[in-house]
Amino acid sequence: MSAVFIYDAFTNFGSTNQNGAAPGYTGSPGDGISCNNPSCHTGSPVTNVTGWITSNVPVGGYVGGTTYNITATATYAGRVKFGFEISPQDVNGAQKGIMVVTDGTHTQLSGSNKYITHTLSGTSGTSGSHTWTFNWTAPAQGSGTVTLYGAFNCSNNNGASTGDLIYLSNLVVPEAPTNGIDAGISAISSPLVYVCNTSFAPIVSLTNYGTTTLTSVNINYKVDNNAPTTFAWTGSLASTLSTPINLPAVSATTGSHTFTVYTSSPNGGNDAFNGNDTSKTSFNVSTIGTALPFTEGFEATFPPVGWTIVNPDNGYTWTKNTSAHHSGTASAKMDNFDYTSGAGKYDDLVAPTINLSSSNSPALTFYVAYAYISGYLDTLQVLISTDCGTTFTSIYKKGGPTLATAGQDVNSFVPTSAQWRQETIDLTPYHAANNAIIIFRNISEYGNNLYLDDINIADASGIYEEQTSLFNVNVYPNPSKDNITVDFNLNNHSPVTIKLYDIYGKMVGNLFTQSLEKGSYTYKFNLNNYSSGIYMLNISDAQGTLIKKIVIQ
Repeated sequence: MSAVFIYDAFTNFGSTNQNGAAPGYTGSPGDGISCNNPSCHTGSPVTNVTGWITSNVPVGGYVGGTTYNITATATYAGRVKFGFEISPQDVNGAQKGIMVVTDGTHTQLSGSNKYITHTLSGTSGTSGSHTWTFNWTAPAQGSGTVTLYGAFNCSNNNGASTGDLIYLSNLVVPEAPTNGIDAGISAISSPLVYVCNTSFAPIVSLTNYGTTTLTSVNINYKVDNNAPTTFAWTGSLASTLSTPINLPAVSATTGSHTFTVYTSSPNGGNDAFNGNDTSKTSFNVSTIGTALPFTEGFEATFPPVGWTIVNPDNGYTWTKNTSAHHSGTASAKMDNFDYTSGAGKYDDLVAPTINLSSSNSPALTFYVAYAYISGYLDTLQVLISTDCGTTFTSIYKKGGPTLATAGQDVNSFVPTSAQWRQETIDLTPYHAANNAIIIFRNISEYGNNLYLDDINIADASGIYEEQTSLFNVNVYPNPSKDNITVDFNLNNHSPVTIKLYDIYGKMVGNLFTQSLEKGSYTYKFNLNNYSSGIYMLNISDAQGTLIKKIVIQ
């Protein structure tokens, strides 16, 4: 479909949007949004055009820190109202450079100055067109290619969202090469977030940022703070071009690491600019995932040990929140309410790799809380990979009213204890995976806040309480410092065990084992021998296991 980028940010010029487009509607890859919002533009399909954004940037590219003139022009015969929005971004949606208003009567900045758009006085055109001008100060040297993404409305001025014509246009601005010799690493293709072997072969992109052809360069790379390994590359790489480099394998132990790669001695001499020499990424090595049962309640450090946050635009992302929680004292929060430039962007909360193979019927449960704002419908998606992140499958996706656990709320949403809902996902199709990667993805539409808590992955018998003879199970106080009390009723005569597991699935305490008759029971256990942290209390009878998260302070 072509009409996938523009919402009501440019519609209804007869009333609400004459004062400028809402931030985030330029049609860029970072701003792009699916057109499933009922407020979406209802006119003709979005049309891509060329030449509506022009500049005085030289053909050879921009020079870092230099200010250039930008002109934006919308044209359609017979139309008298026009609007626009432009943002300079890289392929990931990050702002590149600074826009400067030179005509405050007709243009204005928005979205923390990431966007420039029309004013009320800047919508009236003559002879079927309208032109806006502003300045752009290029980013620092080494920033790479920048694209000025723009969206335009040629409005029929009927006071409604029907009949307007929406156009997309962009201007690609390369960076001028550095005079002389300038080599650097522009990207890391491997390792990615997860590595499933203790030995892996890095893949990086070598770029010639200079004007002189590269014939040799040292590529130095290391894991964490270990001594670097040097790979001597030779070849012929012309100015502004890049080439992938497959480096010899390196080793890393299981756990979290940092991979760093940098160039040195290009063509056997000095580098004219060192700001683009180095690239760095974080990754996690896991040959076999965390054993079941797995639980996370976001009570300790954030992100939790083994978890990863993916935040492509370096904007708002997942954080720890203590104002709302399903249990314990904290939850994970995604602040869509204040994410003014987040429309269409995603942020991932990636769990440690999980070993599902110990169960024939694993299941994922979690608690979610969300209230929506009409016309701004955020989405929560859960994805799973069983091939170390090569491919992912969507196993859950809800947005707007379907995701909501409360009604519409135009204020910044903080859920009450009654505004949480448990979700259950059957993982049986993936039970053979010993290294499953699970992602909780927030797709923002600048709507309202989303909360997650009490994530649990276990055999289904440990999740559905009706499968056991145990009922009315209570564990208190929770959190606890010294002692914890367990109350439960038992429907039938059965052996009962109570065991304590740490967050990595290791049993750290066998608290109780006894055959019990039908009835009500209360037991108290001393916790002084256990370190502070999050634990799972497994209460089992002959039919199944109930899992309760506890926090030891």
